[in-house]
Amino acid sequence: DYSAVAKALHANKAFLVVAADPLSLVALKPPSEFGADAVVGWMQRFGVPMWAGGPAAAYLATSLKQVRRMPGRLIGESLDRLGNPAFRLTLQTREQHIRLDKATSNVCTAQVLLANMSAMYAVYHRTDGLKAIAKRVHGVAQLFASELAKLGVPLPNGEAFFDTVAFNVSPLSPADLVRALEAQHINLRALDDQCVSASFDETHYPADIHAV
Repeated sequence: DYSAVAKALHANKAFLVVAADPLSLVALKPPSEFGADAVVGWMQRFGVPMWAGGPAAAYLATSLKQVRRMPGRLIGESLDRLGNPAFRLTLQTREQHIRLDKATSNVCTAQVLLANMSAMYAVYHRTDGLKAIAKRVHGVAQLFASELAKLGVPLPNGEAFFDTVAFNVSPLSPADLVRALEAQHINLRALDDQCVSASFDETHYPADIHAV
């Protein structure tokens, strides 16, 4: 809960922008509830494989108070001529084809296919399915953290994690450890000269944890 941070920033006329994993948001307190002005993130984990160099859709959300300062085209729900609910471009005031001199973005294309893939991933799994996936992912990360704790490995962030666990490997070299595990097809990330992090998703199992 970053409510105190949001209040302090707003008191100094600053904005709070949260970078959030979309899967974590189905399990955690929504940023809007603790005063975030904008939320951004990457949608790759919603049904998009790591292909062709890693393209994926991203998201940018903001409060209604800041909505006219956002770049790009905004999609909203309306009614068609038959009275049926439909999505449409509801706010395009900042785009080049509307007000070129006041446009806030020079982006005229979008990775719509990838956005559709992520959207259908959410539609397919629905709310309960996404919550179950988030719970499982966090459970795997918790299991990994508990196994590290049994070995006496320090966790600099304690239990403050969703799917990524940072751990201290000193006196070993994080870079050397990452290279050694890469040879075994295990991909970790060196954070600094002491710590490494491991990230998990719904494709990981306890056997993967014990392999690390």
